[in-house]
Amino acid sequence: MPFVRGESYTREHIHAELGGETVSYLPQRAGRVVCGCFSQDSNREAPYEILVGGSDEEGVDRPILKKARQLAKQGGPIPVFLKQGPNAWMYDGHYRVKGVIEDRSYLEGKQRRAGRTDVALALLLEPVEAAHDTYLLTWNPGNWQWDDLEDWVLRTAEGRPVEDR
Repeated sequence: MPFVRGESYTREHIHAELGGETVSYLPQRAGRVVCGCFSQDSNREAPYEILVGGSDEEGVDRPILKKARQLAKQGGPIPVFLKQGPNAWMYDGHYRVKGVIEDRSYLEGKQRRAGRTDVALALLLEPVEAAHDTYLLTWNPGNWQWDDLEDWVLRTAEGRPVEDR
């Protein structure tokens, strides 16, 4: 992934890498939510809790509510960005949905504290640790000499590859 934690990106850069809309806080591509772009102005507890708006004046579900439900169903982590300023979005890491809250009494308290009146559900997100390649090295010093082992350990610690059979 081309994003570095703590670095800031424009929505155009995020779109170029991931696709999806440039104005939605849950951009989709091919029916999947590709990332989350959250402002802590309207989601004070972002990225851990996202308050999602519900129906419009006619009672029709807003597209963002459908996207939130899609994210909850699709599983897997998404990159999350937090708004830092005009067109400046800081990459905060990968998160996955750990729960959805639709309890009205809980949501009414949350929306009151947030100064909102439109909250239909809350998405609970949790950070996902980045996967790292892992290798198990076995060696029997009784069968093989490995005179340059310390050098190879230093090289791999510096991020330099070492090839051998």
